[in-house]
Amino acid sequence: MKKVCLLITLLFVSTLNAQLNSNATLIKEKLPEQYELIKTLASEDWEGDHEMMIYTINNQSDSFKKVLGFEKEPNYDETILKKALSKWSKVIKGYDCTDWCMVEYTYKNQIKAKSEY
Repeated sequence: MKKVCLLITLLFVSTLNAQLNSNATLIKEKLPEQYELIKTLASEDWEGDHEMMIYTINNQSDSFKKVLGFEKEPNYDETILKKALSKWSKVIKGYDCTDWCMVEYTYKNQIKAKSEY
């Protein structure tokens, strides 16, 4: 229980001086439409909580960058990636938003499972 409390405390302390990380800043500057989709997804759960919105935008941006790199991996599987994208995309406020963290998580787990048999 102490470890859980410490983890929660560290999570919130790390967001006290909330600012966009390098990936989020790069996406905001170079891919503004994608940034707006990520921001829309963050606002779905955290509108009004600016620290948590930044935290979510940073995590989504990091995962977006990782998902873009999957194609270069030797065990890349387009079918698995398409399924993950389909599963974790939804329309929010009229925009097709993707939960990049869940796409990354799902893809990695499926690739790992695929290599086990």
